Amino acid sequence: MKKQTYLMFPLMTSLLVTGCGPAAISGNVNEVVPQNNQTVAAYKAFTFDVDPETFEVWVMKDGVKERVSEPLAKQTVTNLTKTADAVSWTYPDQQVKVKLTKGKNDLHVKITSTTSSPNHFINRAVKPLALAMGI
Repeated sequence: MKKQTYLMFPLMTSLLVTGCGPAAISGNVNEVVPQNNQTVAAYKAFTFDVDPETFEVWVMKDGVKERVSEPLAKQTVTNLTKTADAVSWTYPDQQVKVKLTKGKNDLHVKITSTTSSPNHFINRAVKPLALAMGI
């Protein structure tokens, strides 16, 4: 496998450096092709759901339900409040408040420690909630 890698690397590098493409081969380098490089972000309506006991979050858009966070171990939940665009709750054992709010184009996640002492819950919870929803 290493021998193949050593042989392929110089070959691929030489192809990249020489610019083997249609313009380089035909010699038509001065030809200008007009292009419209405008990028438009198309945000779509979405809804979300969450299981507060496990912090598992789903996003639904265009009829597709997609899980956007891995579940944590089940926790005791208090002060659960749900509205059309927000869900909040408290993990009393972990001394943490959580609030998810639907924005126009994204989902806001706020995790607040309710104690001044070190709180390790936040280090565990933030990693799976790195949301790459593409909404």
